[in-house]
Amino acid sequence: MAPPLLRGMVQRKLQKDIFQAIGLGLVFGSVWKFGYADPKRRQYEAFYKNYDAEKVAKELEATAEAE
Repeated sequence: MAPPLLRGMVQRKLQKDIFQAIGLGLVFGSVWKFGYADPKRRQYEAFYKNYDAEKVAKELEATAEAE
């Protein structure tokens, strides 16, 4: 039975962990970007495409005066 190879064990483990962390970060970062951030941005763009702030302000003034 061969003795365990202790020399360089920490460096090998650390290198493996760093590559895994970078890989998982890229995967989950892209999932967040394409699964949450981009659809949310498109929703905001669709809402503000036809949004008329002056019309909404007039409606709010009208409801405030009615009360």
